[in-house]
Amino acid sequence: MKNLIPLQDNVKLAYRSSFSSKQEPYLSFLNAHLAHVEQAIDAYHAAAPLLLNLQPQMMSDTDRVNFQSIYSSKTKEFRSYLALLRTSQPTNFQKDICQYCGINLNRSIDHFFPKETYPMFSGVISNLIPCCKDCNQLKGLKTYSNGQRSFINLYHDTYLNIPFLICNVHFIPTLNINFTLDLAGLPQPAQLIVSNHFRELNLLQTYNSAIGTFFESTARECRGYDNASLRDSITRKINSLESVQGTNCFQVALLKALLQNINHFHGFINQ
Repeated sequence: MKNLIPLQDNVKLAYRSSFSSKQEPYLSFLNAHLAHVEQAIDAYHAAAPLLLNLQPQMMSDTDRVNFQSIYSSKTKEFRSYLALLRTSQPTNFQKDICQYCGINLNRSIDHFFPKETYPMFSGVISNLIPCCKDCNQLKGLKTYSNGQRSFINLYHDTYLNIPFLICNVHFIPTLNINFTLDLAGLPQPAQLIVSNHFRELNLLQTYNSAIGTFFESTARECRGYDNASLRDSITRKINSLESVQGTNCFQVALLKALLQNINHFHGFINQ
């Protein structure tokens, strides 16, 4: 789980460019409502980074479809912005991995504020986040929960470098691995956002189910190492993965737990 880099292009200019080659009647409609969309964009950015209290955009079904047409019927210009959004990430960044979950391929695009309830944001590039299909589906139309955002915003929530995903590993009496959250190191608003995010996307359960394969491959790779070599190998893997996937990557959390229990891990893989 790591922050994404938003496009540095002027968001309003990108929006105007995205529908400049639309066919009628969409072109006339979007031009006529451009000032309203630009006001909504200003409100969006003024509300960052908390992004609270952005009210759903009420309108007729016809108007909703017209605003959504930027995304549902993409122009060549809009497709180029979507491609640029992906290629603008750091060269050492694992562009193919969804940063909402850190597991699946990010073959989908999420409207952080859903296009169904915030139609004017359908083609606003700063509202679009690459993610996997599973996270996009689970996220659905949810926006706020318990008085706070329901999901981490990968552009604005800059606390993702603070460790909060904890892996607990016990080797006695039998191997047991599970994940928990320790949110005490996060600022107060972030605690609720992260808690909501993990609950809505079922991430702890997903990590608990997925970690076995990674543990087994790590154990096979390290079998036969002495304690010093094992510690060096785990440390290198942590540094490599953390630089790409961030400190709250579930594999990184496991490796850090193994490092803290290096003697038990050494005994387990060499028994």
